[in-house]
Amino acid sequence: MDKNVLRLIFFVAVSAAAVSGNPSVLTSHDKITLTFKAGKVGPSRPIEIRLLRDGAPKATENFKLFCERKEKGYVGTKFHRVVPGFVVQGGGIDGKSAINEDGSHFGKEFPELQFPGAGWLSFAKTNVPVSMAEQFFFTTGCEDRYGSLNDGFTVFGKVVKGMDVVKEIECIQDESKARGKCTHSVVYQIASCSHVFETVHNVTVEDTLGLACSNGKDRVTKNYCDQLRQNNDNLCIGRRDADCFTRMDLKEECECNRKIGQQPAQCRPQQQRRPQQRRQRQPQRRRQQPRQRYRRRRR
Repeated sequence: MDKNVLRLIFFVAVSAAAVSGNPSVLTSHDKITLTFKAGKVGPSRPIEIRLLRDGAPKATENFKLFCERKEKGYVGTKFHRVVPGFVVQGGGIDGKSAINEDGSHFGKEFPELQFPGAGWLSFAKTNVPVSMAEQFFFTTGCEDRYGSLNDGFTVFGKVVKGMDVVKEIECIQDESKARGKCTHSVVYQIASCSHVFETVHNVTVEDTLGLACSNGKDRVTKNYCDQLRQNNDNLCIGRRDADCFTRMDLKEECECNRKIGQQPAQCRPQQQRRPQQRRQRQPQRRRQQPRQRYRRRRR
């Protein structure tokens, strides 16, 4: 290849890195291995995540502690929020962090790293700046969908193996709630979580999937989900038996019905009746009889 062409490619790569503001290569000291299950089916193939302790020490340690906990940890928790082309979110426990004894929350770290696209890990939070605790999410879309998150959210990990398993959750869990059957659904949860200290210096800052930009409802996502269905090592793709399905609780059932425009009787808001005030009995006044006038008798 011509030297001028190589110089041009190098210049474009350097310029792109400078525009995004992200470092090109990161160092990781922590490896997380996750497996998922759905209903009676599982565990899935392992997913390998590299945590970025140098830039986000609090977020990394918090995730590690929840991963290793036997009680009130990540094992057994469900992925409760799936937004195609955006995030797959889970890890809800009790709203408390693991790094602080009192469970208090922590704020943003690692401002140098912005969301590069799909396959990255971050903690969820509210509108309050310091509100990160235990809920986390995987990004599943492309870079331009996360501009609004870069100021307040911390990117502290990357999926380096098994991103197609995360995408399976996006393809199946949301789809199963839109088929009009809002009693049972495919809901994925964490089957196992392990951590080891292992240092690598080659975590690249790039989109894990390399897909064209998608909003989660267009042909790009549909084509990717169709490709996943053709694989033989998926967890629940292609299965229509009861093994992958779990019964929804009332809140999930009502939310599912709301999305498809239905409102069963058990999901209708109950009107609260106002307690009837007891009328206080007024004390009866003693009826005064008219005084009789007596005529004085003459003697």
